Amino acid sequence: MKYRTEGWSCSVSKMMLTEILDASVTFVNQPFATPLVLSSGPIDRATQATAEATVRVGGKEATGHSSISLGHLWAWPDPGFSHEEKDAILRELCSDIAGDLRALCGAKPAHPLELGLLLSFQDLTNPGLALIHAALFAAHMPTINGIELNSPQFTPAANKDWLPRFSGLFDPTAGAHRIPERIPSGLGSTL
Repeated sequence: MKYRTEGWSCSVSKMMLTEILDASVTFVNQPFATPLVLSSGPIDRATQATAEATVRVGGKEATGHSSISLGHLWAWPDPGFSHEEKDAILRELCSDIAGDLRALCGAKPAHPLELGLLLSFQDLTNPGLALIHAALFAAHMPTINGIELNSPQFTPAANKDWLPRFSGLFDPTAGAHRIPERIPSGLGSTL
């Protein structure tokens, strides 16, 4: 079977098509024995979100679990909100995504990669030109939450030469990276 989605195609066995049946999330408060001190402030507790998803693949059903800390100090360092406010907003977001996951993923069987790309595009380490490429690529992806770019925060020195020309991309405002309109899309783009 030839499976097509906008922009790419591949051969996929019908046995690989995955359907999300159900998802949920639970939360556990995790106090630290010793605070973790970062440049953005000390962290003395975290909320652990544990997601559970049930899928059907090739006529068989399976349930999987995964956990992540809702670490807003490094992901959302805005001092305008208290820890409790950020934690409540992140819990609500996680609950909304889990509750709507089936619909967010198209409510039909699809290739596992496509299901994931519908939700998120992440480029967690690439700085400089590689970050620009990732942002241009993500601009053409049908994600619900855009792209997550971490190198401006974690490797700012690697991006310093690009910052004057692309400040909207390398120095996000209001949580959004902005691609200048003058950059043509595609791998062959000239900067």
